[in-house]
Amino acid sequence: MQIVRAARPHPPGPADQSAARSKHCRVARSQGTACQPGALNSAVTQSTIHSTICVSGYSSSIRPSTGYTNALKVKQIAEYGYDDTDTADYEEDHLIPLSLGGNPTSEQNLWPEPRYDAGGYAATLGDRSRGD
Repeated sequence: MQIVRAARPHPPGPADQSAARSKHCRVARSQGTACQPGALNSAVTQSTIHSTICVSGYSSSIRPSTGYTNALKVKQIAEYGYDDTDTADYEEDHLIPLSLGGNPTSEQNLWPEPRYDAGGYAATLGDRSRGD
């Protein structure tokens, strides 16, 4: 019998951030807007992962309120210059997922992701693939 050990969890590195940014930038560019740079949660470090991102339910426990994200969504839809300004058509999404150590409330890590297909991506498709 072969024993397979799980990979040791780690804080997000350049590859994790690059994949998330690449998806975001493709959607943003398809809408004619700039990309958010992303922001890390300073509470997530190698020494804290066992009490932060490796704890079941961690992401839910730090997720910002809908009041906060709805207000930010209105602001960012205007800043991005989206033609469609119906907030129901967007989900305020974290560029660097909370489960990888993304900052939960930084405007640098949140962006209004279209719920409809925008350049091959939609908010509902991304959440299923990430397990959010």
